Amino acid sequence: MFTTASDNTVIGFSALADLDIFNLGNYTGDRLTAVGSNALYKNQSGSRNTRIGYKALYDNKNGGNNTALGYGAGQTLNGLNNTTSIGSGAVATSSNQIMLGNANVTQVKTAGGLTVGDTSVTEAGTIRFDGTNFWGYNGTTWVQLDN
Repeated sequence: MFTTASDNTVIGFSALADLDIFNLGNYTGDRLTAVGSNALYKNQSGSRNTRIGYKALYDNKNGGNNTALGYGAGQTLNGLNNTTSIGSGAVATSSNQIMLGNANVTQVKTAGGLTVGDTSVTEAGTIRFDGTNFWGYNGTTWVQLDN
């Protein structure tokens, strides 16, 4: 049952409909797209979310601007914003994050260039390319990786 929602698209059994919460399901979210059985099942006030796949964004109740694509993608998200989870079981763990695949994914390929990180990101494990050299941030400083 939608009480104040608008501009939503729902396809799939129990998509946007938590039947365990007094049969209310989604009751305030706007601009939602849920495709797949139990997609965005527990949504209560989250808006501008897109999910495609069985149980995609299943546990999200109030996060916004999230995208989940794949079986169980993003299913443990709740209250996070601006996340993207792509692939079976892919789960972003913090806002403003992109997760590609689950723990079984061993390789990510691209036909073109890939930019990863920049000097303003100071999180250990960040990699960047300055056009000549690859650099890695070790938690304290940037270290040249290809010397």
